[in-house]
Amino acid sequence: MQDIINFTYGIGSAITTSDPTGPDTYGYYAFDNTDTGYLFAPTYDWIEIDPNQGGSGTDAGLGDFGWEQDDTDVFDLPFTFRFYGQEYNQISICSNGWVAMGRNYLTVYANQYLPGPYAPAPVICPMWDNLYQSGTNRVYVWFDSTNHRYGIQWSRVKNDYYNSTQNFQMFLYDPSYYPTATGDGEILLQYATVNNNDSRDCYVTVGIQNEDHTDGLLYTHANSYTPGSATLSTGRAIRILPIGSLELGTLEGDVTNASDGGTAISGVDLRILEISQILTSGADGHYSGPVQEGTYTVRAEHPSFDLVTVPGVEIVEDQITALDFNLTDIQGPEISNTTRYSFTDNEIGPYEIETLLFDYSTINSKSLFYTVNNGTPMEVPLTLIRAVTGLHQADIPGQPLGSRIDYWIEAEDVASNQSRDPQGSDTYSFWILSPTPIVSHDMELNQGYTVGASGDDASDGIWERVDPNGVWENSTEVQPEDDATPDPGVMCYITGNDPPGSSQGVDDVDGGKTTLLTPWFDLSGYLDASVSYRRWYTNDTGNSPGQDYWVVSVTDDGTSWVNLENTNTSNRSWTLKSFTISDYIDLTETVRFRFIASDEGSGSIVEAGVDDFELQGYIVTTSLEATLDGGQVVLTWSTVAGASNYWIHGLNNSPFFTPDLGNRLAVIPAGTTTWSTTSGIGNPDQNWFFLVRGVDASEQEIIRSNRVGAFDYEIPE
Repeated sequence: MQDIINFTYGIGSAITTSDPTGPDTYGYYAFDNTDTGYLFAPTYDWIEIDPNQGGSGTDAGLGDFGWEQDDTDVFDLPFTFRFYGQEYNQISICSNGWVAMGRNYLTVYANQYLPGPYAPAPVICPMWDNLYQSGTNRVYVWFDSTNHRYGIQWSRVKNDYYNSTQNFQMFLYDPSYYPTATGDGEILLQYATVNNNDSRDCYVTVGIQNEDHTDGLLYTHANSYTPGSATLSTGRAIRILPIGSLELGTLEGDVTNASDGGTAISGVDLRILEISQILTSGADGHYSGPVQEGTYTVRAEHPSFDLVTVPGVEIVEDQITALDFNLTDIQGPEISNTTRYSFTDNEIGPYEIETLLFDYSTINSKSLFYTVNNGTPMEVPLTLIRAVTGLHQADIPGQPLGSRIDYWIEAEDVASNQSRDPQGSDTYSFWILSPTPIVSHDMELNQGYTVGASGDDASDGIWERVDPNGVWENSTEVQPEDDATPDPGVMCYITGNDPPGSSQGVDDVDGGKTTLLTPWFDLSGYLDASVSYRRWYTNDTGNSPGQDYWVVSVTDDGTSWVNLENTNTSNRSWTLKSFTISDYIDLTETVRFRFIASDEGSGSIVEAGVDDFELQGYIVTTSLEATLDGGQVVLTWSTVAGASNYWIHGLNNSPFFTPDLGNRLAVIPAGTTTWSTTSGIGNPDQNWFFLVRGVDASEQEIIRSNRVGAFDYEIPE
C-alpha cells in the first residue's frame, strides 16, 4: 500500500516528450535532451569520473558488494547547495542510486513513487534501484573546481535482479556560479548505460522530493513516465531546476566599439545575472535570444572592453526588448607568435621577424625595436603581410659574428592602449655565432659507446660495431652493405651483423629490445647545442610489417628520457636526423643519447644502424689573462655584450675543473673586467686555476673564457 499525491502540470494539456516534465508545486522542472525547443534543454555530454576509466574522481568507499550490503555515507559539499528552499553543506550518497540532502543513514533499496512517505527525504534519485558494486566498478565522487560542480558516478554497477550494468552520474552545480530564479541549485543527470529491466521490483525511479514528502517531481517509476518525460535510455541527459515560468520574451541588440567609431564587436557575452544565461554577439555585433519573462540585470563582458552593467531590463512574454551596448576598448593590441631565434651564423641577413597583431580597434602604430650588443635601440616598422591573420614582418639587418641581438615588438591602438611583446622590459634575443664542434664519431674507433641497458631482452640482433654485411630480400636491401661515412670509413653500429650471403632474419632483432648508449657529454657550458646522426631502420620486409618501433631518446640526468624519434616507419637508407637539444632537455653535465630497436613478439624483420654521430655547440668566448702582482693574481678579460655579471671560478690543483657554484669565487658586475685574488684564495703557490663565465640577467651563461693558471700560462683545452 502506498500513498499517491496528485499534482498539476502547468504547461498545458497537450504535453509531449518534447516538453519538459513538471512543474511541481515548488517550481522544479525536468528538461531532457529531447526538449530541444526549450531554452533549458541540456546536451548529453558524458564526463567520466571513474579514475579507472580516465576520470579524476575518487572512490566513495561504499561497502555494497552484494545482497543486503546496501550502504550510505555522508560527504561534505565544497559549496552550499540550496534544495527546495533549504541550504545544505552535506549530502548522503547511497549505493542504490539516490542522494539525500544532509545527513541520512537510510539504505533503502526498494524504489518508490515520488513524492511519497516511504522514500528518503529530501532526495534526488538519478536511478533508484537495488544496485551493487563489483571490483573497481563502484561509486566515485569528484569536485570539478574549474566548473564549480560536484559529481557522483555510479560506475558500471549492477542491478540485483538481472545483474545488468548501469552507468550514470549526477552533478550538483554551485548556485553562486549558476543562479536560478529561486536561488536553488541546478541538477544534471546523465546516463551512459541504461538497462531498465528490473520488472520484479518496479524497474527504477528517477525524480526528486522535498523534506516533508509533500512535494516532488517524478520522471519515471515502474517503467511509467510522467507527461513530458522521454524514455530513460543510454545517452539521456536530464536537467532539473526551478525556473518559475516558461513564458519567454526576446532580448536583442547591437554591441559597438565606442573607441573606434562605433564598429561592431563580435564575441561579447551578454550575461543575464539572475539566471546566468548568456547571449553572444555575432560578427555583425548583433545578439538575440529567448529569455524567461521577468526583470533582470544584463552585463556586457569581453576581455578587451570595459564592463557595462544595465539593471532593470524587463522581459515580457512574446515581446522584444531592445538593449544596445557601446563599449570602451581597454586593452592594447594582442601580439603573438613572434619569431624566436636561438643562434645563426648568417652575417648577411636580414633576420626576418614575423608576428601576429590583432585588435578590436584600429592599430595606430606598430614597430619592432632591436639593439646590437646592448647599443642604442633601433626602430623598424612592421609591414602587414596577410590581413586575414594579422601577420606582420620586420627585417633586422645582418650583423657580424659575435653580435648579440635583443628585440621586442610595440603597438598602440586608437584608444591609446599600448602593448609590448615580450611584456615588461624583457626582450627576445639571439646570437650571431658559428657552431663549435663538440664531438664527431664516425664509429671507426671505439669511442665509448655502451651496448645494453636495463630491460634489454632481445635474443638476437644485438648492437655491435662492425663493417656491415649486406642482407637482401630479393631486390630490397634490408641490412646495409656499407656504412654511412665516406671512404675510407667502413665501421658503424648494426643490430646483428649477418654472415655474408645470409637471407633476412638470420641475425635481425628478435625477442625484445636492444639498446645502444652514447658516452656522457657535458653541455653545461654551451648556450645551445645540436645533435645529428645517420640511421638505418627497417621493419617491413617480413611478417607483421610495421608493427615495431625505432626509438631515439636523450636525457639530462640519466633518469628521465625524452624521445627524439618514435616511429614504426621504415627507411632503408642512411637517413640524416638533426635536432636542437634545448628543445627537449636542459643542457647539463650529464647528457646522453640512446638508440633502441625492438621486436616485441610480432615476428617482423627488424634491422637498424647508427653512424656519423655529431654534436655541435654554440658558445661565446672571451680571452682571459692572468698576471702576478706581488702575491696576488690579477685576472683581466674583455667586455661581453649581454653580460649582466661575470662569475669568477677557481680551484687549486685542478686545471680542468668544471665551474659550478661551489667553486665560484666572486661575482663582478658588468662594466668591470678585472679581478684580483684575496688572501688565501688564488695563492699562486697553491697552483690555482681560473676561468670567467658571463651570465645574463636571469643568470644563464652566455659566455665562457679559456682557463688560465696562476703563473700566467694558458691551460690547453
